[in-house]
Amino acid sequence: RRLFFLQQMDPGNVSYNVPHAFMVSGHITRQRLRGIFEQLITRHEALRTSFNIIEGEPVQIVHKKAAFDIDYHETDEEKIPSILASYNHSFDLTKLPLFRLALLKLGEDKHLLIFNIHHSIFDGTSMAILFKEFGMLYNYQELAPVAYQYRDYAEWMAKEEQKELLKKQEGFWLHQLRGQLPLLHLPADYERPAVKSFEGEHTSFILDRETTAALKEISAQNDTTLFVTLLTAYHILLALLSGQEDIITGISIANRRHAHLAHIIGMFVNALVIRSYPHGTKRFKDLLQEIKETTLQAYDNQEYLFEDIVEKVQFKREPGRNPIFDAMFVLNNEDIEDIEIPGLEFSACE
Repeated sequence: RRLFFLQQMDPGNVSYNVPHAFMVSGHITRQRLRGIFEQLITRHEALRTSFNIIEGEPVQIVHKKAAFDIDYHETDEEKIPSILASYNHSFDLTKLPLFRLALLKLGEDKHLLIFNIHHSIFDGTSMAILFKEFGMLYNYQELAPVAYQYRDYAEWMAKEEQKELLKKQEGFWLHQLRGQLPLLHLPADYERPAVKSFEGEHTSFILDRETTAALKEISAQNDTTLFVTLLTAYHILLALLSGQEDIITGISIANRRHAHLAHIIGMFVNALVIRSYPHGTKRFKDLLQEIKETTLQAYDNQEYLFEDIVEKVQFKREPGRNPIFDAMFVLNNEDIEDIEIPGLEFSACE
């Protein structure tokens, strides 16, 4: 629902596309790939889902079949960037399929497999599920039946007992975000635009072994996780850059606490809000414990959807800012297993 509305507000936006590309060494055919994905589409309703507005409400429409094809090109590696870009245009969420597949033949036993899907039907855990089942089907292994689908989760969320739970969680979030919410003021090279865009750059770096080991040691000494240690450091960084002592960030949560949700392809991820008060006189380990406690409480109230927080909490809305928080911290651990298929080797591409 959240991603449907965001896409409708900006139909050309590709920020919620989830693209992946894999270099494949060995003999692979378009026909074999199509047969495997036909099985996956039959198995998972999310892969044959579209959305529409009915009587003013967005609804999930599950189709019996989803016609799709795998584009095939014989090309050379110099043309890969332009071909990849051509597969990252926006999706119309009212039309099937909400994913694209392409196979580029670069040599006799060298291919590039492109998979792009919209976030409204897919998340990081879904990718792990898809990878695992793809490998099993390619190896002619039998898959256990899928007991539940995404619509079962949606219907469960609408039940009365679930509504009572969410009412309690609402009270937690209203307390956490009481009073005037701070706007994050970071020094920047440019004026903030009147309307938010998704333009920007990224930078990449790898932490060395010594730094990583030291971070894990700090986490162990303070009885917390690497995630909370890094999140605390992030809050301190934002406080130092902004000169503010009331910091709000967003974090992502898989939101699959129930065992039945572990094998369902779909969009479960929720955004949680973490608020801290990194005063200049506060010791690091004290702030670490405060953020640890705040994060654990947020996890306990993770089913309450971020868009509902936005509706309930009082704050100044600005079209140039994200609601409630302007900065997020994400530590991905999708646990995607390597695909092990005799005669084939898959390696992910940036």
